[in-house]
Amino acid sequence: MTERITIIGGGILGSMIAWRLAERGASVTVLDGGAAYEQASEGSLCWLNVASCADEAYATFRISSVRLWHEIAAGAPDCPVRFTGSLVWTGDASASDGQIALMERLGWPVQGLERADLQRLFPGARDLPDHALLAPEEGVAHPGQIVGWARARAAAAGATFIEANVAELVIASGGVA
Repeated sequence: MTERITIIGGGILGSMIAWRLAERGASVTVLDGGAAYEQASEGSLCWLNVASCADEAYATFRISSVRLWHEIAAGAPDCPVRFTGSLVWTGDASASDGQIALMERLGWPVQGLERADLQRLFPGARDLPDHALLAPEEGVAHPGQIVGWARARAAAAGATFIEANVAELVIASGGVA
């Protein structure tokens, strides 16, 4: 029997989940109350980064997320995510060294840069910091592009999108009515 799944919200998460479930044969319906990504996804910068995160648990979570985006992009070259790397201003040498140590401990590639390195990379740039981190595996995605891409893939896999505002869920006979 085919699983019937309803997803509330068709932003980045809802659309990506719909795509993956529909791909696996589930009957998926997405209820979304407005133009795609106008709710939570619109507020997301979609900066796929780790190197600026000082909290180890949160950095570990973010590493998993960025690696997942790398896997998605490798399997779907048309995925509108770009891995351009990122540059993080760290201020002083001790902050830079501490962040490099954390990233190395977590297995995330970063490179410490000094002002001279930055001047070579960005000739003519002003107000460069004394220290920065280069994180080559980080990237960026525009929320609207990701949502549109994921919705198209979900629909192609059989998911249905319905514009509807959900005001209340009712549990009846072991399911949601």
